[in-house]
Amino acid sequence: MAPRVPDNLFTFSEEEVETAKRSLETFARPRVRVKKNTIGQSVWQKACANAIRFMAEGDWKEAWPRDFVAAYAVLHKDIYGIDPIELTPEIRMRAAAQAANLLTKEFHDDKNLFADFLRWTWTREEAREKWRRENGRPGGRIGWNTQFIAGGILSDWRLDHVRRRK
Repeated sequence: MAPRVPDNLFTFSEEEVETAKRSLETFARPRVRVKKNTIGQSVWQKACANAIRFMAEGDWKEAWPRDFVAAYAVLHKDIYGIDPIELTPEIRMRAAAQAANLLTKEFHDDKNLFADFLRWTWTREEAREKWRRENGRPGGRIGWNTQFIAGGILSDWRLDHVRRRK
């Protein structure tokens, strides 16, 4: 004959039952993946390829803000000879957000005009960097935040446009 099971073995207090329910609900709850605000390597490589294509074609109408950031990185590498290592996946996203903001507020979503601003910036910087190297002069460089936050370079670009009209 089987041993007798004591009556209180399967008896739980209300507090124990509530604790077990909460634990089970927590355990059984589907986990929500939180998407990090980053531009990962595969998306970044596509953006760089798009930027090169847009530069070659001269038409940026289909560009996303990240493509402008990628163009910045490509031009940075071309002019200075080094990659902008500060463009981590998180910073790429922040730069793209700043580019989007600048595009909307200062260029009224005219992507080709925004591309003209980048072209002007890097044409000027190429001449300056050449002079620095030829004359053994130190100098700064254009960082992503300088390029994509409304400030001095944008004012210089606007001034250049005014001067060329006269």
